[in-house]
This record gives sequence, structure tokens and C-alpha cells, in this order.
Amino acid sequence: MSSEQQEVAQFINKQAPFSMLQDSACSYFVNHLDSIYLTRENQTQWLNSEQPKLFLIRSGLYDLV
Repeated sequence: MSSEQQEVAQFINKQAPFSMLQDSACSYFVNHLDSIYLTRENQTQWLNSEQPKLFLIRSGLYDLV
């Protein structure tokens, strides 16, 4: 699990209803997340999609690679 995934896992383990998940279910959930960086240019693609989605929003933290 990457450091980003570990941070997400720690966060969701403190939030209901995710806090009620077994460790294996939490790991599965975290390992199947897609991380995106929402920008003005791509927000329509993500926000208007018909696909089911759940957004966990984290702001103020980013790295330039």
C-alpha cells in the first residue's frame, strides 16, 4: 500500500460508516480507489459523469512530480 493509500485508510477508518468495516474490506476499498486531481479543465468530465462515484476531498496537499 502506498503512503497516499495509507493516509486515506487512516482517514476513512475514523469516519462512519467506513469505521465499521473489517480490515480486509477497508483494504479492498482503499486499493480500488482512483485518485484524481480536479482542475478547472477536467471538472466537467468527473462531476457530470453518469458513473457512480464517491468523492473523498482532500485539499491543501499536493506534490509536483
